[in-house]
Amino acid sequence: MTDILALRNQHVLERYASSNLLVAFDYDGKRPDLYRRRITVDDVRWATALLTGLNDRQWRDAFRAGGYPADLSDRFIQKIKTNILQGQRVAADQRAMLRGKR
Repeated sequence: MTDILALRNQHVLERYASSNLLVAFDYDGKRPDLYRRRITVDDVRWATALLTGLNDRQWRDAFRAGGYPADLSDRFIQKIKTNILQGQRVAADQRAMLRGKR
């Protein structure tokens, strides 16, 4: 099972490279080829927009359907919401950076 304490303390979105606007992840999970040097700031903006559309009941329903106990679900949901906020900050930083170049 995933070590939720390690997951909670890990900063998933670390930075983005302004030259090509790719997001760098501070994450050493499986299949890094699926996310390293492939996900753009626009991808993060799109995904966070979709995820912020989910309400608390939908999050709990999804984890309950996956067989997670309520206490563990709550911890995962909190971490996911933190990552969503972090992704929104990356997208906002990119917009501010682009406005500064004009």
